[in-house]
Formats: sequence, C-alpha cells, structure tokens
Amino acid sequence: MFAFGFYNSKSKLIILARDGFGIKPIFYTFRNSTLYFASELKALIKELKFEIDQFRTIYSVFGIAKKSRYETIFKDLYHLPPDTFLTFLKMVLNPMLHK
Repeated sequence: MFAFGFYNSKSKLIILARDGFGIKPIFYTFRNSTLYFASELKALIKELKFEIDQFRTIYSVFGIAKKSRYETIFKDLYHLPPDTFLTFLKMVLNPMLHK
C-alpha cells in the first residue's frame, strides 16, 4: 500500500501515485500556481481554507456522479482514485490522469 509524490527537478515533472487497493489516500489542490498534496485531508485543511460544496457532498454520499470518485466535499480539493497516477509537467494546470 502506498501513496506518494515524486518531483524531477530537471524536467519539472511531478507524479502523484496511489496503489491499487486504495488504502492510502492522496489529496491535491492548486492555489496561486502551486500544487499542494498530502496523504491526510487534515494536513491540507489545516494550512489552506476550503469551502464545502453542497452538491459535491450529495454526490459523495450517494455516489450519484462518476466525478465523485475524484472530488471531495470541498471546492477545489481532489483525491486520486485507487490504482491511478497523475502527472504534472512544468506545473501546467491540466493534469493527466493515468490508469
């Protein structure tokens, strides 16, 4: 079981990854062109302020939308689904999700 972030300073590539069982979570957000990530939600909430999104809360509780797999109940705060990884190249705000 794992969840980790990897940064290559030469290519400016960032990889966030999560294991197939999904035991360890990984959460991420962008603020002011900066990527923040943590394996515990409380670490990000403690440092950054987030608003609760009522629709996301409903989606999350009832699993209504497929998007709820990637979103949390907070606006602009996401989590990686099990068995996936994200790549960010040169801090472009269009992350690529890989399975």
